[in-house]
Amino acid sequence: KKLRRLAEDYIKKEVPEVEYKNLEVRLTEDHEKIYTNVYNNDNISVETKLRVLLKASLDPSLVDPKYLTNPELKKRLKTAESCKYKKLDKIIEEETKKGGKVLIFSSHFKKGVTNKLSERYKQYGSCVIDGDVDTSRKNGEDSEREKIRKRFQNDENYKVLFATTETMNEGVDLTRATTIVFLDKPYTPSEIYNYDIKKCLMNADYFLAICDYYGIGLGYELAVAVEKMGI
Repeated sequence: KKLRRLAEDYIKKEVPEVEYKNLEVRLTEDHEKIYTNVYNNDNISVETKLRVLLKASLDPSLVDPKYLTNPELKKRLKTAESCKYKKLDKIIEEETKKGGKVLIFSSHFKKGVTNKLSERYKQYGSCVIDGDVDTSRKNGEDSEREKIRKRFQNDENYKVLFATTETMNEGVDLTRATTIVFLDKPYTPSEIYNYDIKKCLMNADYFLAICDYYGIGLGYELAVAVEKMGI
């Protein structure tokens, strides 16, 4: 027998309906030039190019200069502004003015992202939970990760939390966040797999499966979706 609990039962109040938005952000001139230069570099393997382009799309200063072929762009690399961060400035400012809190996820980048953004928004009491934060309990006390989570949940001085999806995934109570921002799309196979089920199949009114070859991947996704939808 399965015991199913709704979010309303857990937090003892009605949960507002979630509104999803895909925000399009226009690249700045230097941001676009750096991204295009990496894209046009045929001396990079496909796998490496994909990883570097993901970094370039988020923050051009994350790109290693060795992947750029234009000497002038290499000089401007570290001073190039991220158009996503500029958009994030507005989101955080507007949401905190309303008394809200903002949770920001990066699915596959920690180095050069979480700490940089935490410093950028320190006036909002920003905090970070990534792979470097200790998860072990000592002397019966909460772990450092749990202390930070509770700080974000309960202390009004801490209005912004930066996290990676690997460290703060499902099952973690971050209900104090009124706005959640995903800086990038899933990249690892497990993240893409979960995205397929939860964001695609689970939100579909109907789905059509066409299986050209035998395999368990698609079948598993359909089975999970059917079970969760109660069909």
